[in-house]
Amino acid sequence: MVIQTGCCYEGFAAHKTIRTAEFIELLFIYSRLAMRKLYLEGTTCEGRCAGTVQPVTCVNGRPYVALTNN
Repeated sequence: MVIQTGCCYEGFAAHKTIRTAEFIELLFIYSRLAMRKLYLEGTTCEGRCAGTVQPVTCVNGRPYVALTNN
């Protein structure tokens, strides 16, 4: 899963058994509010972020979120 922090996105893992549907809905609402805030502030996201989030994979039985540098 990813969450928007300013113009960039940050990856994180969420456990699938802890009210996942409710969590995804709240994450969607947060993302829409964050995008609206950037719009109202007149922020243009033209710069590159420190990294791009790759899909979550499993490494040694644990979730792993990889970032690639731009």
